[in-house]
Amino acid sequence: MKAELAWLLWEATLAGTVAIALVLALRKPLRAAFGAGAAYAAWGVVPAALVAVLVPAAATPLVPILMAAAPGVARAAA
Repeated sequence: MKAELAWLLWEATLAGTVAIALVLALRKPLRAAFGAGAAYAAWGVVPAALVAVLVPAAATPLVPILMAAAPGVARAAA
């Protein structure tokens, strides 16, 4: 239990750090291209990244399901 909590905190810290760095890097280009509102709205990426860490992973990968649903698509040899 403690190991799972520590891993969750590590993932949240990493996701938050990357999201903050991304927003800081894109803040000025966003403001120049779309205005101050877009630059402020970009900060919404940070809480979204933290919430994304808490969402459980899909039990089945989506790509094979989509490939099986498209009958005309050729599959790559595994």
